[in-house]
Amino acid sequence: MRILSRFGLVGLLAGLSLMHAEQDDSARDVGLLRTGPNPLGMRTYEQTFTVVYDSEEAANAAELVITPLPDSKEWAFSARWDDNLENNIRVHDLMAKYGYKGTFYLNSENHRTKDGRFEWGTEYTDTLLAEDFSLGGHSMTHAYFNNIPRNVIWWEMLAIRVERESSTDKPIASFAFPGGVFESKEDPLLSKDVAEAFLRTGYHHTPYAWFLKEQYGLSPKMLSSCVQVRPGDRDTTVEEFDKWVDKYTHEPWVKNLHPNMTLGIHAWMNDDAWDDMEAALKKYAHRDDWWYCNQNEFAAYRYEFQYSQLEKAGQDGNKVTYRITRFLPVDLGDTIPLSFKADGAVGVFGDTAEPSLKTIASIPHITLEHDSGKQVPTVISAYVNDDNLADPTDKMDSGSDVQAWLQYLPAVNQLALRLTNTSPHPATDIHAYFRLPLCYAEGVISLELGSIKAGESLERRIELPDIRSEERFLSGKQYFVAELDFNLGETYERVFATTMAELSQHVSQR
Repeated sequence: MRILSRFGLVGLLAGLSLMHAEQDDSARDVGLLRTGPNPLGMRTYEQTFTVVYDSEEAANAAELVITPLPDSKEWAFSARWDDNLENNIRVHDLMAKYGYKGTFYLNSENHRTKDGRFEWGTEYTDTLLAEDFSLGGHSMTHAYFNNIPRNVIWWEMLAIRVERESSTDKPIASFAFPGGVFESKEDPLLSKDVAEAFLRTGYHHTPYAWFLKEQYGLSPKMLSSCVQVRPGDRDTTVEEFDKWVDKYTHEPWVKNLHPNMTLGIHAWMNDDAWDDMEAALKKYAHRDDWWYCNQNEFAAYRYEFQYSQLEKAGQDGNKVTYRITRFLPVDLGDTIPLSFKADGAVGVFGDTAEPSLKTIASIPHITLEHDSGKQVPTVISAYVNDDNLADPTDKMDSGSDVQAWLQYLPAVNQLALRLTNTSPHPATDIHAYFRLPLCYAEGVISLELGSIKAGESLERRIELPDIRSEERFLSGKQYFVAELDFNLGETYERVFATTMAELSQHVSQR
């Protein structure tokens, strides 16, 4: 869980076996896939499991259905609290007291709010993550997106994910826009550009439901969201809480589209408001028909609900085998299991995961975990090359045992990636997402890199897509990120390698 800058890879390379750099032609651009059965281009895998029914006739008529929320819950209930605030700890502890979970949308740990008197680093985030809370991105500096260039918007959105994931060892799936700003009357192209940037970052959830507009190429199926229960940033009252819960529970379209009521937005309450906040939390705690979750869990579940493909693979008497194509937790950002309504089921068993059967409101339900080998990274590091150097210059700090270095080569429009495995174990099943700034016509390159033996290194040159001609994308330094996931011994790890560089005049005028 470290962010490392300019590490001394040169010294470590001495004596190591270095694979020859090679031009890779197998990169697959996943771009901005906005339609079809997997619009975000997440990686998939298959599971099979067998459901036992009480008779062959029941098996013939059986219909297995993925439930919109786990265990057929009526609502997800969560929270989004924005900004680096000391009061976030107080609201976290109060929510946890009554069994709630939520997500804190943070800026950079180096970004100070007005008082500037509190530390926003590891001790702070460890406290906020306790009791199964999660973090979301809220930009590096809290800049409003209608006031900054496109290249800076891209950096603000993605760099906060790199920083906060690598400092906490926890994936981040959701992003909240500073001030809720992603539109501009003076700049009508801003919203579409922000939407395009969002789809390149790896986020797939936002608390801003009105961002999900077709004219931006977005939809509530593709990116999950929530509706805001507003107890008030300062003047929290139980009556205000009641009003919003009543409003949403009596509007069926809300539950169909965004079945996630979410508290927020800022922990600015005064002393009297804290008392009302506690009273409201106590009133709505421990409801059997609510799923108390964080936004990462909700986002992962809803993407699988919307796009997992379930089919009947075979039948043997009263036993029906199902095949499901679902998504890797590493891309979803969480390992939340899927839930199925299984009328008539009396038993269930799996081939690669052990499903369970329980009865809810007299109806059998199946819970299907991910395969044990499908997980999220538990060690996340970042290697930052803000000056676009060819080689690191500083002494190596301790971090992942797989170090990464990324450089942009403007003269040939390529990225140069170097990986070195200093571990006694091989790094296997290395997958890379190269996340590219808006100056490129396509936004994401997905690439399998194979394995690196212990003590060896690998270098790759990545051909980049065409550069766009629109002037708004070309100015300033561009931010490039390689996101690498792999097995290392008994751990599953993620390493980010980043660089920043201006496009050369030669390349930008192509």
